Amino acid sequence: AMDRLFADSFIAPTAAQVGTARGVGANLYETSEGFILQIPMPGVKVEDVEITAQQDTLSLKWTTKVQAPEGATAIWHGFQSGQYQQSFTLPFPINADGAEAHYTDGILTLNMPKAEHAKARTVKVVAK
Repeated sequence: AMDRLFADSFIAPTAAQVGTARGVGANLYETSEGFILQIPMPGVKVEDVEITAQQDTLSLKWTTKVQAPEGATAIWHGFQSGQYQQSFTLPFPINADGAEAHYTDGILTLNMPKAEHAKARTVKVVAK
């Protein structure tokens, strides 16, 4: 059981697992105005990325296509071709209409403004 746990934790998915839904690591940052999410997506074409945002939930689906060099045999895979999907629950609802996505150097970056009702507000105290 320990050997299997170790293998599942550190070895790339087997051929039987290719094409199954699996998640990847991501970075989430918060600013006063919104959130910034960064997700590594090597070998992705932007037309193969689908992003759905609703309230505080963000869902992503994408396809990665990686080809081995001609005449080469894979020794190990750090990433491989397949379909990925991942959902994130954000700490606050977002304004999906104001969201922007950019793909640079293999990293998808999403800028998502917080919903107006979720932004912090300053309340002025009035003396009576």
